[in-house]
Formats: sequence, structure tokens, C-alpha cells
Amino acid sequence: MGPKFPLPYRRAIRFARLLTVLGSISVAVLVSSSMTLAASPQSAELNVNVGSEFDYAPYAMINSAGQPDGYAVDLIKAVAQTTDLRLKLKLAPWSRLREMVVTGEVDVLPSMAKSIDRARSIDFSDTHIVAYDAIFIRSPSTGIHSQEDLKGKRIIVESGDLAEDYLRKSLFDGEVISVAGPAQALKLLHAGGGDAVICSQVVGLMILSEENLNDIRLADKSHFGGYKREFAFAIHKGNQELLNRLNEGLKTVIASGKYESIYKKWFSNLDPEIRRRDRNRSQFQIILLIAIVVALISVAFVLILRAEVSRKTKSLSLSEQRFRRLVEDLPGFVFRAALCDDLSSAQTEWRIVYISNPCERITGYPASDFLSGVKKFASLIHPEDRQAVQAVQQRVLAAPCRYSHDFRIINKDGQTLWLHVRGNTTAEISLEESNFHYSKSPAPVRQIETFFLDITEQKRVSDLITEQQIKLASSARLSALGEMAGGIAHEINNPLAIINLRIHQLTQLATKGDVNAEAVSRIGAQIEATAVRISKIIKALHTVARESEFDPFEKVKVNSLLSEVFELCYQRMRKNGIQVQIGNIKDDLFLECKRVQISQVLINLLNNAFDAVINERVRWIRLTAEEIDINGLTSVEFSISDSGPGIPDDCRQKIFQPFFTTKDIGKGTGLGLSISKGIIEAHSGTIWLDAKSEQTRLVFQLPQKQNQTRARRRRHSNPPDSSIPV
Repeated sequence: MGPKFPLPYRRAIRFARLLTVLGSISVAVLVSSSMTLAASPQSAELNVNVGSEFDYAPYAMINSAGQPDGYAVDLIKAVAQTTDLRLKLKLAPWSRLREMVVTGEVDVLPSMAKSIDRARSIDFSDTHIVAYDAIFIRSPSTGIHSQEDLKGKRIIVESGDLAEDYLRKSLFDGEVISVAGPAQALKLLHAGGGDAVICSQVVGLMILSEENLNDIRLADKSHFGGYKREFAFAIHKGNQELLNRLNEGLKTVIASGKYESIYKKWFSNLDPEIRRRDRNRSQFQIILLIAIVVALISVAFVLILRAEVSRKTKSLSLSEQRFRRLVEDLPGFVFRAALCDDLSSAQTEWRIVYISNPCERITGYPASDFLSGVKKFASLIHPEDRQAVQAVQQRVLAAPCRYSHDFRIINKDGQTLWLHVRGNTTAEISLEESNFHYSKSPAPVRQIETFFLDITEQKRVSDLITEQQIKLASSARLSALGEMAGGIAHEINNPLAIINLRIHQLTQLATKGDVNAEAVSRIGAQIEATAVRISKIIKALHTVARESEFDPFEKVKVNSLLSEVFELCYQRMRKNGIQVQIGNIKDDLFLECKRVQISQVLINLLNNAFDAVINERVRWIRLTAEEIDINGLTSVEFSISDSGPGIPDDCRQKIFQPFFTTKDIGKGTGLGLSISKGIIEAHSGTIWLDAKSEQTRLVFQLPQKQNQTRARRRRHSNPPDSSIPV
């Protein structure tokens, strides 16, 4: 047995075989016809006078070149070529041609409708075309929809035509108007000379198209009469030889297919039946073509799909192998857990359905221990971290999300390791879960995919870096104080000189014995005020100089904060002729912050402003603080501007980078703005350089209440970092 093809292929093969059989039959018929023609004896050439009409399109008319043309002319010429007839065409009106064929002035009329009356004086060949008469009316309708509506109407017909004979024999009770031809009849109807025209449907449609008689159309039920027009060659009575030749020639033309091409040439756009058949044939061909194309596409699609499935299967297998190799080479391990039912206890629990082998390198336990349930991952979590892990685990399982978290485990060897966990929870059902019976738990999370990374060494390095950063920040703070040391010393020396002077005055009064209570009281008050001044400076210096990394946030008045900073900067600014302008700050304006750290930020910015204006002719520094609202959150905005030359454009993007400075060597570490930025961001604030300001202007904003800011951030952020269910 041969190969079994798909159904679309088998149908296509059967269709091809059918076409082959039909082609073979056609070839056989043509060969047979050719042999018959070749075997028939050649007849002698015969001269024939042929009559042709002027205006009976598309049957017979005069073309633009003044020559006879039309269906009947082409047909008689085709017949003449097969029967050795030499034609001589004579043009005349229809009524005259009828008389000429009866009298023998012409031998044949190519197209005349058969009738009993005409057959008495004229011989007819076999019918070569059948046509029907139709009713033409003016548009809009005159109340004529079918033949029954013609009673009592004025009907226009061609003189001597079958329609006229039919109306007169049927004792038509309306008025019959006879004209020379259908063209005159339709033009007369167009001019209002009648109610309807009855003529050949094809001829009428041709005339309407050529004459642009757009107000005339076919009636709704246009068929007229109980007869049909059987057109044939009309031959002078008794010319049997010509009759036989015409009948034989007509058969030959029809058999050769020439007749069909002549017919379509003249009637394809006019005959509704031809249009319907052509339309049906075209639709059938389109449907057949679409069916073949769809069948071929279906077969191709199946073959492609089969090949693609095979390719995808191989690709999937290779991908799985590559995935497993990749997972095995990772510095951590991955696992997937699924929520399932324990059929024995009827309680839901999480089961690890996949875990990569590198887990043994980190935990000390093989993957099979976790998959089989011999070892629970939860038992490895450091006791101090278990409560935190359980707390965040509940939040993660509330809804599908991405998560990350750091916690400690104790491995099989007793070592404490830090693990970084990153993954996601989903409501999807994995293939592995098909082995479990699912519960109707309301929790939407049904699957967890997680990656564990050993970050013990990174944690150690991170802690070391944090420690160094704290020391670096402390060094930067002391460096800023060092820059103001000269001014601070002068600020303290002046009050000390005043105290010494007042004590000397008291000694002199005591020596003279002239102790005036009022004078002593006045000198004592001056000494007390000067001591308070020194105390404020020492307190401010102590506040800024001490370590503050672990200070709590406290509520601080902005004016008090600025006063402390100004105590340390005032003398240095005044000594160098720098005017310090402080904006009008509300007495009740407060801020929750780490006081020492914000003081360090202000000192860093003031020192930078001092260095910027020290060599300028006009020297001033302006400091402002005001309460603002940012998206419903109350904040405090500080700004420090100066009269310096400004920051070059190519440096503006770098000023907050560590160790970047525009100062001369030995005059700056490049850490002031970097540390200030870190402090402000730790306070949930922002700092930036105002590019729109004409002078150098640095702005930083801090939320007025830290607790409110942190709560707002939690409400509008993604789910918090968390651990996985274990």
C-alpha cells in the first residue's frame, strides 16, 4: 500500500485527477471534430449578399469607422470562414431588409426572430440565440410594474416586431405606437411620448447605456409576452444550399468555441443571465481556490507545527539541561515551594517541590533531605531572627509579590551564615503541584520561588565599610571645626579679656576700700553675661564635635539650631568682613532630626560659602529656613546662597561625589557635600543645587516629622522586604 496522505492532500489529488480526465475528454472531442472536418469534402466557394441593420445594437449597427458591426455580423463572418462563403454586406433599415430578403435582393439576414408568419415567405436556419422581450418604463415609476399593468397604457414598439404582432393579436386595449426601431422607441419614451416600451431586453439595455437615458429602467417584473425570440439566419425562400451551409457552419462555430467568445463579446455586460453565470463561476473559482489554498496552508501548518513541536521539545530539553548546569554553578541555591494539603492530617502546609544541589555546600545538608521532609529549613534559622522572619512571612503570604530579605542561619557545622533571599510569590499552579491535592485555603499565594545567596563575607565587609564611614564622617566634622578654630579661639579670648578686666576693677575697688554695692553689682553682671557667652560657645562646640551616629530623633527649634551653628561661625565671618544674612524665621518653627548631624550639614555649607566669597569684593552669605508643603507633607526647606563666582557647569553634576572638590590642594577633602547628602537622605530629605539661581544656592528639604514620613512611605511603597515561608 502507498503512503497515506492527510485529508486535504487526498482531496487535492482527487481534484487534480478530475481536471486531468476533463482535459482528456476535451482533447478527444477537439481531435474528433478536427478529423471530421478534415474528412468532409471541400465545397465550392459561394457568393452571398448579406443584409445588415443600422441601429439594432448589439445585434447589428454601424461602428465608429462606418462599417457594419455587431453580434450578427461577427457570427455570419465566422460561419462564412468555415463554409467557403464570400460575403457582401448591404446596409438598410430593418423594414427594408425584410422586404429585400423576401424579394431575393439579399440572400440572408444574419439575425431575425422566427415566427409562423415569417416562415411562410422566408426560410430560417437553426436558432443561434434566444432572447426575451422586456418592459422599459420611466423612473420614477408610472405605476407599471408588470405586464398586467399595461392595460389602457400607451405602449411603444418597433414596427413589424414580434412585440407589435403579440399586442395586436391579443386585442390589447391600450394604444400601440409603432416606430422604426428600439432606439427611437426609447428616445420617444424619454421625451414623454408613451408610458412604456417593449423590446428585446439586451437591445434595450445596450441603447440605454449608449444614449445615457438614465431616467429609463426595467420594470420590476420586466418579462413580457408568452413567447421568446429565437434568432436565426433568415434566408431567401428556396435557397436550400445556402441554408445547409449556414446550418453546418453554425454547428462548427459552436463546437470550436468561437461562438461563445462572440456571444460574450457582445452580451456579457448586458445579459443578466450571463452576468449571473459569470458571477457564480467566479465565486466558485474563488471558493475553490480558497479551499485549495486553505488545504495547502493547513497541511503546511500541520507539518510546520509538527516540526516546531519537535524543535521546541528538543530546545526545551536543552534549555532544561542548561538551566540545571547554570543552577549548579550559582554561588547560591534556588528552590520552589507549593501550598498543598496533607491528606493524612487534613491541614495545609508548604512543601518544597524543587531545590538545587548547591544548598548542601551552604547548609551542609543534601537537597534530598529537604525534598523528603527529613530536614526542615526553618530549623536552620538563627534563634534571634526567627521571630522577625515569621512576622514578615505573614505579610508576604497575604498577596502575590516580589520580596527580598537578609537573615542568619546556623549550618550543619555550627557556623553562623548570613543569607540574602530574593524571589516572588504567585497564585499560579506549578506542574509539580499536580501531585498534591489542593485545599480551599483563602490565601491567594500558592507558589514561592526563591534564590538564596550566601552574603556572610559581604556582610563582614559592609560592616567594616560602615565603621570606616562613621570614622570618616567624624573626621570630616572635626576638619570643619578645625577650619573655624581660629575664629572660635578669638570668640573665647575676647570674653576672657573682659572677665580679666572686670576682675581687675573689682581688685582696685577692694584695695581702695571704696566698695560701692551698685558698682560691684554692675561689674558682676557683666562678668556673668560674659561667662554665659563662653558657655554657649563651649556647648555648641561640644554638641557638634561629639559622635552622633546613634542619637535619637528629637524635636528641635530651628532658631535654636541656627543659633548654635552661628555661635561657631560668627567671629570667623566678622573677622573677614563677610556679612551673614539670616532670613525671618518663625519662633515656633521646629524640626524632628538628629541635632548634631543637621548642625554638621549647616557648618559644611557655611564653610563652603566662606571659601567661595573670601576673595570677592562683595562678600555676603544668606541663610533662610521656612515651612513648606510637599504633596500634603509638611517639610522645612533650608537654603544657603552666597556672592561667590558660582560653580562651573562641568562640575555641577559632580559636587556630591566623594572626594570631589574645587578648592585648592590642602584646603578641602571633598567629603563635606558627600557626607551632608548622606545625612540628609538618612533624614528622608533631599539636597540639590539650584540651577535657576543667579548666585550659588544650595537647598535641602527635611520632613518636619520623621514618624509621619516613614509611615507615609510604607503606605505608598511596595510590600516590605520579607523572608519566605519555611
